[in-house]
Order: sequence, then C-alpha cells, then structure tokens
Amino acid sequence: MRTSSLLVVAVSFVVAGGVTMSSTDLPEPLPQSVGEAARAVPAPQTGGSTTAPAGVVHIPAAKVDAVFAKGGVLLETAHYQIHAARRGDPGPAEVHAANTDIFYVLEGSATVVTGGTVVGATMPTPGETRGTEVQGGESRTITQGDVLVIPAGTAHQLQAVHGTLRYLVVKVTRTER
Repeated sequence: MRTSSLLVVAVSFVVAGGVTMSSTDLPEPLPQSVGEAARAVPAPQTGGSTTAPAGVVHIPAAKVDAVFAKGGVLLETAHYQIHAARRGDPGPAEVHAANTDIFYVLEGSATVVTGGTVVGATMPTPGETRGTEVQGGESRTITQGDVLVIPAGTAHQLQAVHGTLRYLVVKVTRTER
C-alpha cells in the first residue's frame, strides 16, 4: 500500500501596513467532508490559471506537474495566488505593493537579495515595480526545503540561480479591514 504525506501549513503573519492575514481568511463555507473536498476541483481558466470556488480546492498532481514544467499560476483568488515557479536564470528586481510573497523551495538554490533600492525602476502595471537590480539589500541563499517570506512593499530579486530552481509561491493580497 502506498502512503502519502500531506503538508498543511497554516500561516498567520502581519503584512506591511498592519493587516493580519491568516488561515481563517480563507473563503467560507468550507466543505464538510473529504468527498465534498474532492469534488471542489476548479475548472481551468485562460492562461493556465484557475479561479477558486468558495471552499476547499484540490489541484491534482498531474496539473501541478504540468504547470511546474513551464512555470505559471496554479490558483488565483481575490485574496491569494499560488504560482508554480521555475527559474534557471536571475530575475528582475521587483516590488509588489499589495502582495506578500511566500516562497517554498522544492528544488535547486538561489541567491536572493531583499530590501534596498530598485535600480532602473518602472511600473509596468499598477502596484508592480520592476527594475534591473536591487542595491543595498540583504543577500541570502535559499535552498531545497527553505521558506522565505517577503512582505508587501519589499524590494527583492533572485540574483543568482544555481541549476534549476523550482519553488512554490503563495502571494497573499493585502486587504484593508
């Protein structure tokens, strides 16, 4: 008999601006049984993203693997997004005005710089700043099994990627209460 492990993470933290987000901020009502949860699989949307129905969402491994193969959005709601990220090269400098990024590294390693100033900053979409690099920030290495939380409004950049980096990104959207 094959045994599987299920990792459930309940995260409660304060994002920039003093707004608390936690696992209790998920949509209600939640299904009452495992059978109901299994039927709550969302329908795919254009661009590979999936919009969640109210309640528990199950994304089958085959879909997760397919999205990780290219990198993309697994699930998107008004309050959070889940991305299956894959990177072989450094990325642009970024600042998300309303999203806290939570990285969970599945494979590979990278040097990430957080804080500091974005050089050559542009705003291609409202609330999203991009640039060529982050200067004056703190450099750290992330590797398989690590979790990194980057609060909304914090400059960050993957400046060096060692091999292929596969990581799950949960983007929690700041909402005013």
